[in-house]
Amino acid sequence: MRVAVRLLGGENSSVGPAAGFGLADNFSLPGRPAAGLRRIGEREISAAIGRIRPEELETALRRRLIPIARDPDGIIYVAGDRLALAYAKRKGLRVGALANRHRVLALLQRRFRNRLMHAASRRLLEEAPVYSAARRLTRSQRWLIAVVFLLGTASVAVLGSIATAVFGCLCSLFFLLVIGLRLLSLGGPVEAEHLEPVRLSDDELPEFTILVPLFREISVVGQILESIAAIDYPADRLDVKIVLEENDRETVEYVRDCVLPAHFEVIVVPVCKPQTKPKALNYALSLSRGDFVAVYDAEDVPDPRQLRLAAGVFARAPEELACLQARLDFFNASDNWLTRQFAIEYAVLFRRLLPVLASLSLPLPLGGTSNHFRASILRKVGAWDPHNVTEDADLGLRLARMGYRTGVIDSETSEEANGALGNWMQQRARWLKGWMQTWLVHMREPGRLFHELGWAGYLATQAWLAGLIFSSLVHPFFLAYTLWLIARGEFFPAKADLIGTAIVGLNLAVLLAGYAAYALVAWEALARRRDRHLRPWLIFTPVYWLLISAAAWMALWQLMRNPFGWNKTRHGLARRPRRMVP
Repeated sequence: MRVAVRLLGGENSSVGPAAGFGLADNFSLPGRPAAGLRRIGEREISAAIGRIRPEELETALRRRLIPIARDPDGIIYVAGDRLALAYAKRKGLRVGALANRHRVLALLQRRFRNRLMHAASRRLLEEAPVYSAARRLTRSQRWLIAVVFLLGTASVAVLGSIATAVFGCLCSLFFLLVIGLRLLSLGGPVEAEHLEPVRLSDDELPEFTILVPLFREISVVGQILESIAAIDYPADRLDVKIVLEENDRETVEYVRDCVLPAHFEVIVVPVCKPQTKPKALNYALSLSRGDFVAVYDAEDVPDPRQLRLAAGVFARAPEELACLQARLDFFNASDNWLTRQFAIEYAVLFRRLLPVLASLSLPLPLGGTSNHFRASILRKVGAWDPHNVTEDADLGLRLARMGYRTGVIDSETSEEANGALGNWMQQRARWLKGWMQTWLVHMREPGRLFHELGWAGYLATQAWLAGLIFSSLVHPFFLAYTLWLIARGEFFPAKADLIGTAIVGLNLAVLLAGYAAYALVAWEALARRRDRHLRPWLIFTPVYWLLISAAAWMALWQLMRNPFGWNKTRHGLARRPRRMVP
């Protein structure tokens, strides 16, 4: 049985007639009612939308200001809500009529459906194809892979154990990259990057758009709606977009039963390939009005003051700071063995690695949620790649290549750790497939990448991208080969075979150093009192890494068979109740 979530937006709540969603009336936001303005109906709005000129389209889509008449003094607009009225007043625009915002949105989406969908799914590919994952491999990459494969196969066939030993040494280089990155995060200046915010009054806070993409999320939709409604930010400065998919009828019908606050707006994305989260975000971004954009996932419980903190940091930061990443943590880390390992991994990433990379102004992989962007820069760099299934890591690297910085803020968002093995494998395979896509895309022109990032940024990128991908793929074979050599007694061969001893010793040293580096960083990352109970579980790291390797091979197979397929992660499976928002 489905229970509707009742999130009231005020005493004058009503159902939006156009879309049929339970959204509070658009004029229940703080402020006096608009006087002297007539209301117009659907026929007039539709006619006005049909006359929109290309240069007026962005204002209409983002600000709900529709030109309705023109005279010698300029344009007269119809406003879709009080926020549109306030914007028109700030910009000195004349408003002569009012309309229902839900009907305006529905008519805009209907009239510009093809344009919106084309921009959401094709803009990056057409304007900057070098950054698009729509094409898996370039011709030069195909040739390079074929040559390496043929040479490797021939070497093993002709040289046998010598070629195998050389391959093991090459694998060690990727392991060493990852080890170096982890050791860097162990001793880096973590606290230095927790930027100090400016204290802004409510009147000084900028407009913030929150994008919440949902797809088959009945089990947690109430949680995310409550969490977003609890955010401590003035309603007249918030623009919340609940982004749904047209073919997800169950979630769409569920949200129809919800009565949402007045600053919430439901965006239903039409069916179009590829059906991915980044495509839905691009679609909603075209209809967003905020100066800043935040993204939250379905299972998130963000700190209610996170937006205030981000706004305060942006107010003090230079313009090249394009994005702020909040810390992610799990509220159900103790559910089972898998959630504990997942929580340890997140602690290493969000408490050590990302803050250190940010403090050194190095490229970093964004998390898929709780990141906050300057909207103007986000649009300038092409927003999200709809063909990349790990759009966050790709966008973080693209921002760095275009000269922008990403920082971290000392704010936490709680999530649900994935504790079901099959579900975890599907999720991790999608992540790793996206990382493979990202590496292939950005290595199309290695020289250009090096020039844009510099040697430090280039090495850091290869470490957290190529290093983690290739080490995940070869780790089980590297481990098995090393153990096999030891079992054969080749770790203590005849004195004459010094080269064999050195190779086996190197393999074993790299393997143990990898485990040790991860354990040291994780031990430090789990320093909080509430996290220390996870430290003993580090002993199971080798088993967890083997699971990651299995997911990596699944990802490689899916990359070849179905590169844009989105493995849906099921949420709402936690054994512990979620941590309620304040």
